[in-house]
Amino acid sequence: MKFSRLASFIDHLEPIYGIPHCDISIYQEHQEIFRRSSGYTDLERTKRPDDQDLYWLYSASKVSLTVMILQLVEQGKIRLDDPVCQYIPEVGRLQIRTETGLEPCAHQATIEDYLAMQGGLKYNVERPDILSYTRENPAASTRDVIHKWLTIPLDFEPGTRFQYSMCHDVLGAVIEVVTGRRLQDHIQEAIAKPLGMQDLDYGIRPEKKDRMVQQYEYDPLQNFTSARKEKLYPISSFQNHFILGENYDCAGAGLVTRVSDYILLADTLANDGIGWNGNRILTRESIDNMRRSRLDTPQKKTDYRKGMDFGYEYGLGVRTLVYPETSKSPVGEFGWDGYAGVFLLADVENRLSMLFVMSVGNMSPVKQVHHRMRDLMYEGLGL
Repeated sequence: MKFSRLASFIDHLEPIYGIPHCDISIYQEHQEIFRRSSGYTDLERTKRPDDQDLYWLYSASKVSLTVMILQLVEQGKIRLDDPVCQYIPEVGRLQIRTETGLEPCAHQATIEDYLAMQGGLKYNVERPDILSYTRENPAASTRDVIHKWLTIPLDFEPGTRFQYSMCHDVLGAVIEVVTGRRLQDHIQEAIAKPLGMQDLDYGIRPEKKDRMVQQYEYDPLQNFTSARKEKLYPISSFQNHFILGENYDCAGAGLVTRVSDYILLADTLANDGIGWNGNRILTRESIDNMRRSRLDTPQKKTDYRKGMDFGYEYGLGVRTLVYPETSKSPVGEFGWDGYAGVFLLADVENRLSMLFVMSVGNMSPVKQVHHRMRDLMYEGLGL
């Protein structure tokens, strides 16, 4: 293993891209084979990253959501072809917006449609009516908010197109209906405890606030020059505009964790669903199902490629590599990323996994960073 080029790349993320801090862990066959961090996690530039730092995962939370849904499938409690309205009745009342008005759905969206982001929903988390509702009802539960949110027409017939959206948040409410417990409690039993995770929570626990790293936003209006640090401005460590209320467990973007915890999930997915401690949380069959592309029409492929990863398509809650000439990783390598630069990768062929975290939102070059790290990892392993 020769990770010197990857280490150098991590060390130069701040001078090249203006990324104030980051941390990366790579596992192979349940063993950490590389760990590197850089920068400072506070505005005063006094604190180096350490293993107790907590990060918002944003959309990398969706990997956990998918795992929990597939666990329920394995347990026979739900089916992928179940209509979502069987659990959330409001979904069955949604209509489709067309040029001539509103029309009923010919096909009721299924659990699989929602996992594959083909439900016809939007990702408009800052709707005025929802913001008003949560201000007036600060203690509203996940299901309360989802019921309120499901009131506007769909953009297309479910199952016919791909559109990144609130589908996974709705599935979080499905989990609560099926299990009879809050999502925060369920993820502890389904993922955190079996894998020995100490810090995996929806939202920030009060006793953990001082461990949250500093967040930043990237200003795309400034010219892209070598002075990249001037493009960043700090925001609250506690800010996450995807969380719609203090009791809203945001399945699609609300997890907070440490690198040393969430890498255990990536490692488990890379090792046929068996964790470092021998506990199985998912079968290899479910993992293969997760990483099978659901972009089965030209329209869906076009929809996905508008803003997603080159070389990849979309399975159930994850990207999956289908064009090997674009990457050093094998076909079927899969994972997902998050708004502030999180990147999760799992490779079942090499039993290899990676988790990279930073805290810069709205950064357009971030996929260049992710893909370069991925390829340098494989290069370092001689793969």
